[in-house]
Amino acid sequence: MPADGSLRIVPHLWFDTQADIDAYWERLSAVPEAEQCGWLKDRFGLSWQIVPKDLNVLMERGSPAQKQAVTKAVLGMKKLDVRELRRAFDAAASMDSDADRSEPGSR
Repeated sequence: MPADGSLRIVPHLWFDTQADIDAYWERLSAVPEAEQCGWLKDRFGLSWQIVPKDLNVLMERGSPAQKQAVTKAVLGMKKLDVRELRRAFDAAASMDSDADRSEPGSR
């Protein structure tokens, strides 16, 4: 609990598809300037984070470089985009495998 004794509830909504993310984002977002990293503010001033379930999978299964790439992608987004998150994850994976091949004794 915060030092001031107030209780803060932070809703997170997890979705399977980009279509669901897009639909809820459209319905809930009322303050475009407050949007960042999957966060939005509704017409009552309540903050929500709209998150693809795939984000958990990417962060659990990824290498350190993949996790860093996904985090960097999230930080550059307003509404989270599953395709872009996967693209960042996959690009870091190919960079990891290129680095493994270039290290001496890696074959």
